Amino acid sequence: MNTKKATTQKNTLVYFFSAEISTHVLNELLINPVKANMDRSEIWVYKVDNKGGLGLIPNQPFKTKREALRVLGLHSSVLNKHIDSSIECKGYLIFSSPQTQMSQ
Repeated sequence: MNTKKATTQKNTLVYFFSAEISTHVLNELLINPVKANMDRSEIWVYKVDNKGGLGLIPNQPFKTKREALRVLGLHSSVLNKHIDSSIECKGYLIFSSPQTQMSQ
């Protein structure tokens, strides 16, 4: 697990490690703290047209999962289940990367 990445939880900077932290690593973290970052992944949502083509909804990818969940009215577990599965959900196909044609 030793990711050397920090995250924020309840307004506290947290560092995850799998074993007891050594003095060397502790000193390194105190001297050069690693800034927490938040990874954002775009969500590509497509509507399948009558000819089997894909139309991107809403003409550009959603910037975050949260935005996609709000607009589509889905629960996060439903989105996670259908992302990259090529299974329609509420008439949409949901992907983590752009698609050029429908996967079979």
